[in-house]
Amino acid sequence: MTKFLERVYQDFQEEQHNWCELPLSQFVYNELSGKVYGGYDKTHYEQFYLLKYAPLYVSEYTEVYEDFLDRYPYKVLRILSVGVGAGLDYYGLEQALKKHTDIEVEYLGIDLVDWNYRDESIDFEQVDLSDISQNPQVMAFIKEGLDLVIFPKSIVEIPYNVSVGNGYVELCSLLKAHQIVDVWFINSYIKTSNGIIGMEAFGSVLDKLAEDGYSIFDGVDATDCYSSKGGKVNYPMDYKNSWQKDLEEHCRQKCSPEQAKRCSLLQYPMLNKAYIAYSITNLKKVA
Repeated sequence: MTKFLERVYQDFQEEQHNWCELPLSQFVYNELSGKVYGGYDKTHYEQFYLLKYAPLYVSEYTEVYEDFLDRYPYKVLRILSVGVGAGLDYYGLEQALKKHTDIEVEYLGIDLVDWNYRDESIDFEQVDLSDISQNPQVMAFIKEGLDLVIFPKSIVEIPYNVSVGNGYVELCSLLKAHQIVDVWFINSYIKTSNGIIGMEAFGSVLDKLAEDGYSIFDGVDATDCYSSKGGKVNYPMDYKNSWQKDLEEHCRQKCSPEQAKRCSLLQYPMLNKAYIAYSITNLKKVA
């Protein structure tokens, strides 16, 4: 993971963007529109996102996969990551599997945006969730079986309050059509000072699956989740300190003193586990 971030940071330095003027609203949840705005199709926005969140999120995904694998009763695991982005949940999966070496895993990530910093070893399809039935590779993957669907911070970015083009409806319909009778869901939520965002969206998934005859067998519904009380992410502090020193120098060269005072880059990377919130739910189709 450190090598991955070093590459992102090297690109960040070489491109020499004026980061103090980067609109932070691009990564802020908007309660009026019900979506997260993200300029993920732009390389410098990807750098911004990864430098800020990658250490914390990989730590969260490692924790959630370890929690899940401790419960998972089978030796074969097929995962669909919806909104995979740079594949941060895949890095967490790799760490968690070190404690579960007897499990054979097949993984497919889908996203609207083909990120520049996703590892090429990750199987990926660029497709909207509402269009997955039109993608031969995704359909072939689901046809072979699907054990786990994970939404890595992405569940709030997919519309769920419309009947036309609803990706959740499409996904649930495919589970039913391909007779997938035992499926797990992991939801990594966005946690703010105002609460946990994304649980309502997962509720719409559960409602649709209930209509199709599924019921919760293990885990929690959309009214509950695990929420960390705090602590720090385990991360190489010598690298972090060097990183912050370089950022401070970058801000002094590129920004005014007032801009530098407001620059959230100086607070990177985010290491506070208090922002971690996730749920694990196992559903089975009632005969």
